[in-house]
Amino acid sequence: MKTLYDSFLQWIAGTTWGHFIAGASEGQEDATVVRNIFIQDLYLYAMCYLLFIAAGALFYYYFMLNKRGGSGFGFKLKYWIYTLLTAALLTFTLTTLTSVATVSRFHSLHTLKYCLGLGIINALYTAALFFGTSLIVKKFSVANRTPF
Repeated sequence: MKTLYDSFLQWIAGTTWGHFIAGASEGQEDATVVRNIFIQDLYLYAMCYLLFIAAGALFYYYFMLNKRGGSGFGFKLKYWIYTLLTAALLTFTLTTLTSVATVSRFHSLHTLKYCLGLGIINALYTAALFFGTSLIVKKFSVANRTPF
C-alpha cells in the first residue's frame, strides 16, 4: 500500500523525501516528522477514503439509482460518468483536506504540493477502482450495460 502512494507522490511532487528533508536545512527534524506522518498515517487514511467512497459510489449507482422498477434513467453512460467523477472529486477533497489539516503545523516546510499530490493520486485510484469493479458489479445489477 505504501509503495502505491509513496513513489507516485514523489513523482508528482517532483522530488524525493530525501531531497525534501535535506532542503529543509534547519527544519530537518520537522521534515522527517512530515515524511513519517505521510507514510504512517496519511497513506492509510487515503486508502480508507478510497475504499469507502468507491464502494459507496458503486452501491449508489448500481443498486440505488438503478433499482428494479425504478425510472431507469441511471442506465445512461453519462450518469455512470457523473458518479465516477463525483466519487473521485469527493476522495480528492477529503484526502487533501485531511492531509493539509494533519501537517498544517509544519507550514514553513511548504507541504501543500505533497497534500495536493496525495489528493490527486487518491482521486485517480478511486476512478480506477470504480471502473474496474464496475466491470464485475454490473453483472448483478439491472444496469448491466453500463459502463459499456
